[in-house]
Amino acid sequence: MPYDGRWNRVATAFLAIVVVAVAALCTIRAWRLDYDYHHFKLDADYVWQHGQLNPVLDSALPGARQLPFYLPVVPLALAPLGGLGPAAPLIWGLGQAVCLAVVLWQLAAWVRRCGTADGPTSPTIGGLVLLASPAIYEAARFNQFSFLTLALVLAGEAALSRGRALRAGAWLAAAAVIKLLPAIFLFWLVRRRAWRSVLAFVVTAAALCAAPAAFFGVERTSRYYGEWWEYNAGGALLSGEADAALREHFLDHRNQSIAAVIGRVFQAGHPYAAPHQLAAWDAATCRWLGRGIAASLLILIIAMPLWANGTTDGGDRREAGFSLNRAPPPADFAVYAIAMATLSPLLRQYYLVWALPALTVALVAVMATPASKFRPMSRVAGTAAIIVWIVGMCAWPWPPARSYGAHLALLLVLIGLLGPIFPGRRLFFPNPPRLAAG
Repeated sequence: MPYDGRWNRVATAFLAIVVVAVAALCTIRAWRLDYDYHHFKLDADYVWQHGQLNPVLDSALPGARQLPFYLPVVPLALAPLGGLGPAAPLIWGLGQAVCLAVVLWQLAAWVRRCGTADGPTSPTIGGLVLLASPAIYEAARFNQFSFLTLALVLAGEAALSRGRALRAGAWLAAAAVIKLLPAIFLFWLVRRRAWRSVLAFVVTAAALCAAPAAFFGVERTSRYYGEWWEYNAGGALLSGEADAALREHFLDHRNQSIAAVIGRVFQAGHPYAAPHQLAAWDAATCRWLGRGIAASLLILIIAMPLWANGTTDGGDRREAGFSLNRAPPPADFAVYAIAMATLSPLLRQYYLVWALPALTVALVAVMATPASKFRPMSRVAGTAAIIVWIVGMCAWPWPPARSYGAHLALLLVLIGLLGPIFPGRRLFFPNPPRLAAG
């Protein structure tokens, strides 16, 4: 049914209200020093006051470094929060709202450039926000880098689609340095054969990682990176072990990561075992199973260029990307956005906001006009993706479902459903070759 101007105005007003509400929620929680802003602020204050990172690395101890999982450049970049005084929570909240607005703007551009939606884009994006409202609320409540990370990777995709290869690599590198998980988009750039973007990614990431040396000095910065590597590469969180030193939310139903779910479902004696375990394996077996599944998923995603038989724009193989007037939704990009969450050793519910690109692809497929390039199965797959998402949101208040990895399963199913949505080419398996005429 076509949208009239009234529905478009209502949807636009609704989106504005959501952005303002996110700004208010993030500001209030930052003012109260709730959840993750508190950790960011403590490390920022320490750098601002002492000119160095907190030397106490064990985050389980009171007054210790709060961001041992982040590269040293992150607390340095946050240090100005320590000098903003009472204005810091307001600036933080406004920054979160701006990032969400950028995300919605970029996803609206996806809808516009696909040319498949029947009417203005605001109602489509309004529907997207309604579907994703639990994840958006959770991301705002935790005051993490979720909105910022998604805004940066979407900015990278937008830059590549407009032929700005160097800018695309720089945006994606910034996201990778902040959150590490977006480093997987380096493989996405290789998939697109965007070699200048790959070079820009590597150079930008190296420059950002080296930046703390100008402030802390080379020797101290090298020591910080050594501490970061030892804490993370050798830590229990990355290995998936149920270490008693880890905080509860790393081990219980709130962590939906591959390693955590396998531990709760299969590991004998797990302190937060699922209500009915499917096996009683030892910790080493569960650890290697988790690593195998994660590695297989990563290989599957990296191997997509071989299986998809080339670029994903349906014909144009130039590094610039594709025409803005006839571009299909970048379903491969949505796969990589979901992979950021599924491959994380800590998969909390605020990471579900990274599924917004996948939901946008599903909505575009459902709303596609008969003249679009979508295959007949696209609408079915898009509808299935939306239904699966709604079921996953309904499982949110039920800890047993989350203990078994309901949201991990949700993300994995979304990855599988993105393939049939992709117009013109299959995402994971190539179309059969066409016989030449005559």
